[in-house]
Amino acid sequence: MTQMLSCLALAAALILASANVVWSQTSIHASLAGRVTDPSGAAVGGVRLTLRGSAAGDLTSVTDSQGNYIFLRLSPGEYSLSAWKEGFAAVTREQLVLSVNQSAVLDLELPLGPRREEVNVTADAALIQLRSAKLSMVVQARRIDELPLNGKNFQKLMLLVPGAAGAASSSLNNFSFSGARPSLNNYVLDGVGLNDERLSHGPAASGGAAGLGDAAPMLVPAESLQEFRAISTNADATFGRGSGGQINLITKSGGNRLSGSLYEYFRNNVLDARDFFNYGPFFDALGRSVVPPFRQNLFGASLGGPLRRNGHHFFVNYEGFRQRLQQTATVTLPNEALIGVMPGDLGRFFRTYLIERGAFSGRLGTVGETRALSGADRAAAVSTGFAPALFDGNPANGEAGTVLVSGALPRNIGQDAVTVRTDHRLRSMVLSARYSFANPNQLRAGETGLRLDEMRHRTRWQSAMAQGTWAVSARQVLEIRGGLHRSARRNGMAEGLDSRLTALGVSPDFGVRINIAGLAINPVILRPGVFDDFQTSPQAALLHSVHAGRWVLRSGLDIRRQILNMRLSFWGTPVYQFNGLVGPAGLLGTSAGQAQAVAATASATLFGSNGGPTTTMRGYRSTQQEYFLNASRQLHPDLHLELGIRYSLFGVFEEVNRAAATLYATQSGRPVPGVFPFTFGRTANEMALAGPGRPLYAPD
Repeated sequence: MTQMLSCLALAAALILASANVVWSQTSIHASLAGRVTDPSGAAVGGVRLTLRGSAAGDLTSVTDSQGNYIFLRLSPGEYSLSAWKEGFAAVTREQLVLSVNQSAVLDLELPLGPRREEVNVTADAALIQLRSAKLSMVVQARRIDELPLNGKNFQKLMLLVPGAAGAASSSLNNFSFSGARPSLNNYVLDGVGLNDERLSHGPAASGGAAGLGDAAPMLVPAESLQEFRAISTNADATFGRGSGGQINLITKSGGNRLSGSLYEYFRNNVLDARDFFNYGPFFDALGRSVVPPFRQNLFGASLGGPLRRNGHHFFVNYEGFRQRLQQTATVTLPNEALIGVMPGDLGRFFRTYLIERGAFSGRLGTVGETRALSGADRAAAVSTGFAPALFDGNPANGEAGTVLVSGALPRNIGQDAVTVRTDHRLRSMVLSARYSFANPNQLRAGETGLRLDEMRHRTRWQSAMAQGTWAVSARQVLEIRGGLHRSARRNGMAEGLDSRLTALGVSPDFGVRINIAGLAINPVILRPGVFDDFQTSPQAALLHSVHAGRWVLRSGLDIRRQILNMRLSFWGTPVYQFNGLVGPAGLLGTSAGQAQAVAATASATLFGSNGGPTTTMRGYRSTQQEYFLNASRQLHPDLHLELGIRYSLFGVFEEVNRAAATLYATQSGRPVPGVFPFTFGRTANEMALAGPGRPLYAPD
């Protein structure tokens, strides 16, 4: 008991001594423990054990008086375990496979006999995990390689995890675990967080190449993953950030043999069947509808091996993804005759946007027949002075109505991804470093639904990790890890706004949106710069593990700094709302002679007015701290006790430029930060700008 209290005090001291250091502390290693007995079942102390791994070198341990042994902080992989003591024959267990976060148990029986007699056993079953109550599943590289995953997106396999389910509010790459919201999931790559701190996508900028389509690959190539474990419930105190699933990803490491891979996965429209609803605009020579053009290539190579045998290894992977896809889409527009009678600036805008830019020329897609407006709308137009021939319901007379344009819209995706990792064993220390990079991008149709003003989504994603694991003794391990996760997303028009539209007064920065209620006409949406999102998360962790008797104690801390910069350009997009065909807020106004169409509503955010912020850029900052202490003990071969406590302190977000408002309690007419907004009464509060000393969100 005294020894256990001493270890607890040591763990607490390690945490407190590091509390002022800006240090994701999720455990990414495995452990192997067990008991050694003789043929009668009695414990055998003083047995020397040697654990050999392809990359780890040799690790040694000695059983205590109760015959117990343990190996802490083991990298996932295949091992062999040898045990020997004078008066007993040596025993060797081969092909022991340890997985990420696994607490494996392997008991050994030493037969009597001289040492020159050796018993070799090849593992024919998975190691038992008796020292954990968490519900989880491990997915190894072989399964990822062999299963036919579209885009080799390993996250699709998470639906196999017990407790995982698709959620209506989640993307197809981030699921709900045990009923928790997808935004509560915690994604970790080699111990470094991958989470999108602003949205619920799971990995930042993810969702099939940064949300660019479910057929696209993940930011982390499957070829670079050794395995991952998804924990759906009962995660121990070493896991934090959220109460959802804990997804722990481990990249591959090189070994003593040089090995690699070269691969190509492809899809082609020649191999596809036509969707029943996809009729046109692609036809063969006989006029039969055919599958739209589609090309998808996922290709890459990997190489791993020794920099120097038995201690220094490397692994590198490159993966490219290219997709060229056209998908049929339709949009309903006002036809040329209807545009011709629109008054003033509205008429000039539609003539420039659609007619002069070739929307009805057939260049952008198949132009259908004119559809007449409803009888009520036509009668109202004629009664207000418009030419009856334009509204008689006969398309042959140059009817003013709507037209359906059916086009083949692009969904082109490209991505290059690289992962580089090195591992080095220096006596009692193992040093590892990894860098991952991906730059997914997509070209797609404009927001109106035409091949005009095509949108491009660009992303640059980076993740880096450096860690050192020091075996202080055979029963004590210290691990220090630092990491950096960065993502940058830029969404907007590929070529910017057409100069003919800016000449009409449309903002090249904010664009315009025109909604038309009461008529079957698609809204016009022109947003040159939709959204920019920049996230930077430096993070570090300190972890300590010690085996004291039958107790295994783990403690650690994790400190992250969240730096989120966002430019939401669509905040400034002016929106005009028109109601119906004719009337005070109709497309044609109240009469044929009206000079301008007047919108029912017009809304826009005016930046820089009344001393407000002059830009849509917002910068949010928060520091997040987590500390844990976890103690476990094997009380009986069939009974394991685990105790843990975790303290998380997530700092409130502040806006660095004081450009976000929040509600503050007031006293004597002055804001009082740090208290509930209604502390001094229901009306003793006001809106105030957030900034240093004034957080955007006050804690409950």
